[in-house]
Amino acid sequence: MHAGGRLDAFSPLSIGLSTRGADVQLALQQLSNPHYLVSGMSGSGKSHLIRNIIARLNRRGLTSHIIELHPDMSHADFVSAGCGDHVSPDDFNYLNFDYVDGDASVNILQFNPNAESGGVYMAIQDVLDVARLFNPSLGSRQVTYLQKLLEYTYSRKGISHNDPTTWVDHSNPRNPTGHHPNLHDLLDSLVEVRRAVASGLGGDVFAEVEKLRRQVKKSKRTIDSGVLDEEDEADKTDDLMKRFEVLKETVCATLHREIFGDGDSEPFYQGWKTDTLDSLADTIRSMVESSLFTRGVDDPQLVKGPRKGKINVYRLSNLSYVHQKTMIHILLTRIYNASMRMCKQLNPETPDTYLVLDEGRYAKEAAKNPMSPLNVIMGGSRKFGLGAIIGVQGPEQISNDMAQNFATKFILACAEAGYADAKKYFNLPPARMKKITPKKDALVSINSDPFELVRLFPREYRSVA
Repeated sequence: MHAGGRLDAFSPLSIGLSTRGADVQLALQQLSNPHYLVSGMSGSGKSHLIRNIIARLNRRGLTSHIIELHPDMSHADFVSAGCGDHVSPDDFNYLNFDYVDGDASVNILQFNPNAESGGVYMAIQDVLDVARLFNPSLGSRQVTYLQKLLEYTYSRKGISHNDPTTWVDHSNPRNPTGHHPNLHDLLDSLVEVRRAVASGLGGDVFAEVEKLRRQVKKSKRTIDSGVLDEEDEADKTDDLMKRFEVLKETVCATLHREIFGDGDSEPFYQGWKTDTLDSLADTIRSMVESSLFTRGVDDPQLVKGPRKGKINVYRLSNLSYVHQKTMIHILLTRIYNASMRMCKQLNPETPDTYLVLDEGRYAKEAAKNPMSPLNVIMGGSRKFGLGAIIGVQGPEQISNDMAQNFATKFILACAEAGYADAKKYFNLPPARMKKITPKKDALVSINSDPFELVRLFPREYRSVA
């Protein structure tokens, strides 16, 4: 139960007291952009500040997406931060990414059908980025093969970049992109092409072989169960033999075309190497085996997803460093695309969603180039109602592109070695930095106004806003 009840997004958000004892507030509708920078050394109070801001945003009905790299964003942690009056356990939705006991997963081949998202072409580029993050040693030839295999996998599902009507399954309004392929489908495509390359036969032949093989196994199980009478067994066997004869004719025709050259065009995998396909298959199998991208493929009910109006906590602490980087890239892209897809009004007066990344080294890693997902969010998400709260240990951990897009800046305590950066990036002299008390104060700038020393959410501060 929230003290004082729910508030709307236009209610000013009280963040603390100035040195003059004045109430310092954030009015979301008056900010030039919805992005907050929180900069301070370890132990300066970054997480405390971020929890208090998120708790108050939640009370205003906003959705939050917290990418948690350390287990410190539970409801109990919010209570410890003094904001238990603003959140309840029901406000939290935990999504656990784990190799064994996880309950969350992301199908990286599933894409936003909004035309602005870039369609199949952009979806393929995103998968290539993820594969390179998952396996940094992936070679250029493997990436080229992977791109072609992805194009083939989408086409097998009837999805064409040039026909946006194929991006949505209109017969399934509850899951309109449920027909998009997944990593299992991609691996099936690779195995099929690998057989074709090794044998010199067309991949479509092996697709038909695999289809018939599955039908034969299924029929054998049915016959062995004893549920069919002799006549039905004979009919089923005759049907399979007829299909086998048709397949033999197809194989012969394919051999004739390959040997005597009467085909109209070469397959897309002409000249491919089996060893390159094998090494690429190892990467894809590793991605499948991690379960980060395939959990719940057979039963989506087993997988949790983000929920609107909740504090969604994406728990990545049990993943390796490389996999954390990979998942951050994926989640940033997904959160941005979801905001784009669900936006009902461009350039809303106030944001309705916030992304939270409280780890500077990952923020810097996620903004390496201008088209990195974090840079895209910082530069273009305002019109979709998406804001970002980025926590860093120093301003050197943010890119130049990001630095220009923070309307609100919180500068917390740092070691004396960081005073030069405070002067360089924020024009804050050492004398002002020395006045900051760790875990209590911050120098705050709102809408590029001069920095003001603010006592952040003091315990004795009784404002419920």
